Parts: sequence; structure tokens; C-alpha cells
Amino acid sequence: AFGDREFVAANIVKKDGWYYLFYLSCSNALGASAESCASSRSITGPYTNASKQPLAAGSDIIGGQPFVDEDGTVYLIYTRTTGGNQTYGAKVILKDGTATLDRSTETVLLTVTEEWEYARACVLECGFIVKHGGLYYLLYAGGNYNSTYGVGYAVSENPLGPYTKYD
Repeated sequence: AFGDREFVAANIVKKDGWYYLFYLSCSNALGASAESCASSRSITGPYTNASKQPLAAGSDIIGGQPFVDEDGTVYLIYTRTTGGNQTYGAKVILKDGTATLDRSTETVLLTVTEEWEYARACVLECGFIVKHGGLYYLLYAGGNYNSTYGVGYAVSENPLGPYTKYD
């Protein structure tokens, strides 16, 4: 599969008899970390990614958290590291063991707006959606792990926003 080392942040989704493992890994060829997806017919693997490519070429996408809505639509919530970490979302097409990020649906979900999110660097990351009572709750981390790092949440009526941060 894609990556040479530092395989972290694994998340699995099952769809149509396939298990899709979203993960972050470092690539020697790319010289950076990137989000990718490997698949298997078994939860215990082995997982493969025949293309050995990240979800987006030359990607600055990290920390992908899949969310499967009630209608079966799959979304990936992730961080883009260019220009300060911000939280994005997009639909992801899962078919026959292959994951394709639908970049035409890519949406900025959250940007740094709160003082605690600016601690030492502009950071919003690790977005994770929970649906409850017809609303989508987007939990995220902000700030900097060397100072003020915390968790916030925002609410929307749609998985791709717009989101309103909780006070």
C-alpha cells in the first residue's frame, strides 16, 4: 500500500462487502505524510492499495476520519496543512475496493476563529462527525500541543456544513 513508515490514525469503514482502511503514512518518495486508503475483504486484512498512491496526489491531506451517513453516503473529514491547518470535508466514493475522493465536493468546514485555536500556530484538525437528533456534530482539536490544545465542536444540518461553532 502507499507509504513507507509511520502508519497512524487508522479508521475503518465497511461498505458492500469491503473494509476500507483510511490511514496516514509517510512516503520516502513524496518526502511527506499523506492520507491514503487500503482495502480488504476481511476486517483482519491483509489490506492493499494496488495504486500505491495517496487519496490526492502531492497531498497535504492528513487525519482523514470517514463518516457514513444514514443514506449510505460516505464523507471524509480531514485537515489540509497548507496555509495553517483547517478542517475540510468531501464525499468519498467507495467501490470494488477502491476509494476515490470526490474533490468537486471539497468544502472548508472550519477555519481558525477562536483565540484558543491560535495558540502558537493556527491549528484545526482531527475532525470527527457524530449525528444525533438530525444534526451533525463536528468535533475537532485546536491550538497547539505545546501550549493550549483543546477540543471544540460545531453543529450543522448538513455533513458538509455550514457549521456553527459552540461558544
